[in-house]
Amino acid sequence: MEPENLLKMAFRTLLSRRIRDVPDLECLLTDMMTLRSRKHKVKVVADGEIVPLQAPLVCRVRPGHLRAILPPRAA
Repeated sequence: MEPENLLKMAFRTLLSRRIRDVPDLECLLTDMMTLRSRKHKVKVVADGEIVPLQAPLVCRVRPGHLRAILPPRAA
């Protein structure tokens, strides 16, 4: 994907109320996935930092491991 198209998609995603309504964005629901690349190392953004990681990348969802503080619901 061209950088300008990626930027447009990111902007539409920010403005959308439902991520599934964003054109050209594919949503997957899974608890694990492996991301392969032709490159030996890939750049990944983690906590706002660009980190070079070795491919393939294995991503897992670990239920209960992310703690978040949410504001109270509006009445």
